[in-house]
Amino acid sequence: MKFAIIVPTKERPEELRRFLKSVEIQEVLPDQIIVVDGSDRPIRVVVEEFKQLPIDYLEVRPPGLVKQRHVGINTLRPGIPVFAFFDDDIVLEPGAFRAMHDFWNKHFDEYCGFGMNIVNAAEVTYRKHAWYLRLFMIRDDRRPGSILRSCRSVPYSPCTEDRRTEWLCGGATFWKREIFSKINYDPWFKGWGMSDDLEFSIRVGKEQKLAVVAGAKVQHLETDTRRGRHFLRGYIGAMNTMRIARIHPEYSVTCAAWSWFGQGLARVTHGLATVNPGETLMGAGHIAAVAVGLTAGFRSLDTQVKQ
Repeated sequence: MKFAIIVPTKERPEELRRFLKSVEIQEVLPDQIIVVDGSDRPIRVVVEEFKQLPIDYLEVRPPGLVKQRHVGINTLRPGIPVFAFFDDDIVLEPGAFRAMHDFWNKHFDEYCGFGMNIVNAAEVTYRKHAWYLRLFMIRDDRRPGSILRSCRSVPYSPCTEDRRTEWLCGGATFWKREIFSKINYDPWFKGWGMSDDLEFSIRVGKEQKLAVVAGAKVQHLETDTRRGRHFLRGYIGAMNTMRIARIHPEYSVTCAAWSWFGQGLARVTHGLATVNPGETLMGAGHIAAVAVGLTAGFRSLDTQVKQ
């Protein structure tokens, strides 16, 4: 089966090079690779190192994650029924595309989205604090791949067997091309797309099934250059999730606000106790978003730019 991959990137040439090297060693190769570059100083030189790969290189200014994804979709060649979005800090393990291909041969008609298995994700975090996570509806590791009433997504990776899931990570997932004739990413998430994958998964999941493929293994070697913007990241994460809960009535804005207040409280407390300003600021961002969202409404921010 023909397939393509779309890689939005910005100012991360080494991460892109590492990703393409992991593609290069795959037993099964994509029929098209679309690199959508939003860098101030374009990184075409990295792409030119991989002349044996079928890469289409595009520059997009000003950048934005959802915008770059849309450009990639519009560049797909005819006759390609399925494609993936990959973050540039993903690294494929050998055999990842072969495992996905084998899954398609058996189950392609049953599902619309196919998630890669992020094997270096934390399997069960904060085990001794599980009661707190469940009390504030932040996470429930007894329900991997689910979306809680608070509109918080429970991780599905790492996993040891293929299974159905209620949501898929936007940075390492294949989608049937046909779904984009009916559903696309919400423009609300322009720029800094936090929880855009969750909202998209909810809408797709109302019509078709989603699955994670255990053998399609990748690692997420995160090198996020936005790490210093702790308050803003905390604010946007909470604001976006509460807004998703508002537009999808099967979830609860009240539960979402309770959840982010609880996480904010935990982060502020932990940050102060360990003298960690970043953790404290992120928690403060969560709490501020709850206060603003419940009193002034849910608003997208022009500052939500992936940098």
